[in-house]
Amino acid sequence: MKVSKIAFRNIKRNKRRSILSGSAIAVATMMIVLMFSLINGMLVDIEWNVTSYVTGHVRVRNIEYDKNEMFNPLHLNIPGAEQRIREIDAIPEVSIVAPRITFPGMVYRGEDSYKMQGVGVDFTKELEFQKLAEHVVKGRIPEAGKNEVLMGFGLAKNMDLTIGDKYTVLTNTVYRGSNGMTFTIVGLVNFVISGMNTTTFLAPIDRVQRLVKANDAVTELLIKIPDGDNTKTAAAAVQAVLDKDGNSGLAAKPFQELSFTYSWIEMAQGIYDIMALVFFILASSVIINTTMMVIFERMKEIGTIGAMGMTGGEIQKLFFLEAFYIGLIGALAGVILGIGLTIPLSITGIDFSASMEGIDFDISNIIYPKLSLRSTLFVYIYSVAVSSLATIIPTRKAAHIEPVEALRST
Repeated sequence: MKVSKIAFRNIKRNKRRSILSGSAIAVATMMIVLMFSLINGMLVDIEWNVTSYVTGHVRVRNIEYDKNEMFNPLHLNIPGAEQRIREIDAIPEVSIVAPRITFPGMVYRGEDSYKMQGVGVDFTKELEFQKLAEHVVKGRIPEAGKNEVLMGFGLAKNMDLTIGDKYTVLTNTVYRGSNGMTFTIVGLVNFVISGMNTTTFLAPIDRVQRLVKANDAVTELLIKIPDGDNTKTAAAAVQAVLDKDGNSGLAAKPFQELSFTYSWIEMAQGIYDIMALVFFILASSVIINTTMMVIFERMKEIGTIGAMGMTGGEIQKLFFLEAFYIGLIGALAGVILGIGLTIPLSITGIDFSASMEGIDFDISNIIYPKLSLRSTLFVYIYSVAVSSLATIIPTRKAAHIEPVEALRST
């Protein structure tokens, strides 16, 4: 009788043992699929947040702005912003250009003072650029030309403000003087990045230009492109438009070259790789331990088949094939379970808001796991390989034991 047929027969004959081994492999495989999907979702999330809230796929700034960013250099701006936007919009690689003015603000209410960050935006563009309407929890979007703001709900709570309340914000101007403006809160927003909810408010860019005396200038242009992987080509095309009449003093950079923001993504990738490695080790230990335990418990069986004339090589092949077949079925079940759990979670998301509270990191409160066909296939092959290869050492040792000695084992 062929060894493969004997392996199949043994699996059917010892259903309880086979189910135990297969279940351990299935659970380990399922957890690895879930972990990989969660990690993939986190990486997609942090890239979306960086390109939507911080840099865009390509960011245009005054060439000197980044060096002096900590001093809020409003004078290092982009003059003639409307003309620049029209020129950049005409580039085929560009889908949307969002102008912004970021400025520090201070509000005094009685004896209390509050530091915050204001952002002047074009709300008609931000509705698409950062899907802003999806995150408004109360009220409405401010209108251009009016002293209205959309405030992070945490900031409003800290200041004891709500819809319809007014506050006066003080800030610096382009000329490094001081100015103030009174705004009315018309909407509260729950930004996907937890830290922004307690620090940030958005105002119409035309009103912020008047507040900081910027005329038609903005501090940055954030650009999104349809193909997020083609950022360097898009940045080169934007730079060519900016410099068509000579050195503009402006720099268009893809987000990967913006060291501070991209370093967050690289650091996150490193952290998630370590998490995946730890999970791999844990899952592998479960599979290996289960497989080896099953073999050591079958020493008498090994002695019996050895006494019947089966060679050491055939014994190794028999146990390898048993583990291989169980691994195929168990890993497949684990992958199916992992996919079955990931799909609904990719729709509802996993809420990390409690653990992310107070953490200033460009990751959302709710993470949506994202399946990767490549990683899922890798997990399946890996689980089958580990469960099969785990038989080699114990069966090699057992196959060289004399049948009489094997039969005496308990």
